[in-house]
Amino acid sequence: MTEPVCRACGHDADTGTGPRAVGVVPLGRTAVPAIPEAAGGWTVEIAPDRAYFARGENDGAVFPTAAAGRMIPLTAPRAVVGRRSRSRGRAPELDLSVPPLDPGVSRAHALLERHADGTVTVTDLRSANGTWLGPDAAHLTRVEAGGPRLVRAGEHVFVGAWTRLSVTNPPTGTRPGP
Repeated sequence: MTEPVCRACGHDADTGTGPRAVGVVPLGRTAVPAIPEAAGGWTVEIAPDRAYFARGENDGAVFPTAAAGRMIPLTAPRAVVGRRSRSRGRAPELDLSVPPLDPGVSRAHALLERHADGTVTVTDLRSANGTWLGPDAAHLTRVEAGGPRLVRAGEHVFVGAWTRLSVTNPPTGTRPGP
């Protein structure tokens, strides 16, 4: 059973009122960013991370041993990380509901934003299992819900049971941060 009111953004699916999560768009449609596009593109690598999974906060999920990472090029300055909602007909820009499906990821889990100065921030969208930031799975700090955190050079964003997100800013291919 699905909840009619989204815990992340307050949108009521039954009445169609209230805010929607930033960046969540109807399936099959193109996202229209709320702020101007950042100069150039950026890329997010999505990969399973065994060390993050081994921390044991995975509620019995099985690590996807045969899964490889994938690179997602982005042109809009914002990207929601989450899972698609077939019943509501929406999918985030960084859709983690494709194999290997990470069962610990919320529908609207986190927001990555690339700013005009090239820095990148992450905001937890009140996800059920939290969003973590750090250079590796052994050195993580929790991203508190609602407030953006700077993703510094060498840091990764960790979500769900095993997913590591690594941001690259072209054209130099450098990691974000000061």
